[in-house]
Amino acid sequence: MVTTDKGLDEVPLETQASDDPEALFKEARRRRHRRWFIGTILIFALSLAGALVVSFAPRTPKPNPQPHVGLPRWTPPQGKRHPAPALLVAGDGKGGVGVYSTVNGSLIRSISPQGPGGPDQQIVLSYNRKSVFFVQPTGPCSGNILSGPLSGSSAPAPVVSDPGTLALSPAPDPTSKELAWVGVACGSTGSTTSSVLYITDLATGVRADLGDFSGQHGDNEISWNSDGTRLAVESGATVAIYDTDQSSLNHVERLDVTSGCTLASPTFLSQPNEIAAIRTCYGTARTLGTSEVLVFNAATGKPTAVVASAPHGASFQGISVDVSGQHILLGVVTSFPPTAQNMQLEDGRLVSVSQHAPTEAEW
Repeated sequence: MVTTDKGLDEVPLETQASDDPEALFKEARRRRHRRWFIGTILIFALSLAGALVVSFAPRTPKPNPQPHVGLPRWTPPQGKRHPAPALLVAGDGKGGVGVYSTVNGSLIRSISPQGPGGPDQQIVLSYNRKSVFFVQPTGPCSGNILSGPLSGSSAPAPVVSDPGTLALSPAPDPTSKELAWVGVACGSTGSTTSSVLYITDLATGVRADLGDFSGQHGDNEISWNSDGTRLAVESGATVAIYDTDQSSLNHVERLDVTSGCTLASPTFLSQPNEIAAIRTCYGTARTLGTSEVLVFNAATGKPTAVVASAPHGASFQGISVDVSGQHILLGVVTSFPPTAQNMQLEDGRLVSVSQHAPTEAEW
C-alpha cells in the first residue's frame, strides 16, 4: 500500500498501476507526448540539414535541348575555307546604324544618325556587302527605306518613300536592282489596317503588289536565293516560298512546321534548295520550350538538318549567312537573366562575336 509521506513520482510504476490506474494512464500519456515532441524535433532538424546540403551542393548544368529527332547536323559547304567576315552591321546604340568589328565586337563607326521618327531599324546588307538598307521611321505609322554605302563614304538616301505608309522589312535581290518590302497602313487610331508585300524596281521606282503579308513585322522576314529566282517570306506560323518569275507570285511551297511551333527569319543557304529558319516551340501559356535553327528542302518543305540548338532558357533571334555560305551569325537572347548577344557557329559550337551590337545583326 502506498504511504502518504512519499510523492507520486517516487512510487514505482508497478505500484502506481496496482493502487491508482488513473495516475498510470496520465503518466503514459505524458511519456507518449514527450516521445512525439522529441521525434518531431529530430525530423525537423534532419530535414533542415538535408535542405542545407542540397542548397550548397554544386549544381549540374542543365543540358541543351536535344536537336530535332532523326535529323543530322548541318555541315558548311566543302571546298576552300574562307575566313569569317570582319564586320557586321546593327543598331549603333544611339538610334542610328552601326558597323562593328567581329574581332572584338566593338562599334567602329556609325553610318547614319537617328531619324526624326525614332531609332533606325531592320538593317540588312546587299548581297555584295557593299551597301546597307534600313528602315527610318518618320512618324507613328510612317517610315522610309534608306540605302547607303557600307563604307560610309556618302549619306544614305531614301529608296522607298510612300507618305502615309510604314515601309518595313527591306530585302534587296542579289543584284540590288529590286527590293522586296512590306508596306503597312494604319487607321485613325494607329492600328494596322493592312500589310502588303511589294517588289520595287530601284531604277524606275515601279512596284509590284504581291498581296497581303502575314509575317511578324520583325527583322529578317524576307530572303532571296542566290540567283533571285525564289523569294522566302514569313507567312503566319510558317514560311512560304515563291517563284519570282511568276507575275502573280503564287507560292510554290510552304515549310513544314510542328503544331505549337513557329518558323521565322528564313535565310537561303549556298547549296541549291537549302533554306534555314528559326523554329521556336512553346509550352503551356506560351512559355518558351525550345529554339533551334533547322535547314529545310525548299522544294519539298521538309526539314533536312539541324544547324544549332539554343542553350537552355534561350532563344535565337535572327540569322545571317556570309557570302561563302560557310559562316552563320545568330542572335541569342535569354529572358532570365536578360542578356542578348551575337554568336557565330564554329565547328558546331556557339561562340560569342559581340555583346555590344543588338541581335538580328548581319555580316
